[in-house]
Amino acid sequence: TEDSQVVDMPRLNKYPDICVTLDYINKNFTEPIYLETLAKISNVSVSTLERHFSLIFNMTPREYVKQKRLAYAAELLQNGESVSNVGLKAGSAIIQDLYPFLKSNSAQLVKVPESEMEIPELK
Repeated sequence: TEDSQVVDMPRLNKYPDICVTLDYINKNFTEPIYLETLAKISNVSVSTLERHFSLIFNMTPREYVKQKRLAYAAELLQNGESVSNVGLKAGSAIIQDLYPFLKSNSAQLVKVPESEMEIPELK
């Protein structure tokens, strides 16, 4: 999926750590992503990364990853994937966020059977 955020490119160029971070997130958003990993590959501290990210996107890296996963999940659902397949493809962490997302965006998405909308119990 394409980034839904409008980015001020000159401002982004002032923060090369964010460019590295975005590249990593865009390539790996379906896998677990840790702030410590993002900071390490960007050669900055976690607090610096979060501060720079918030300056540009008005959200934390964690929120950005969540939105990226939800957008991808919505795209998969619109293409007829089952919720369980979406969880596998968009990252299992997205399952917890998917149900509220589906409820609030149901008019924009294909209809999902109630049985598919149940969140499995974690053991």
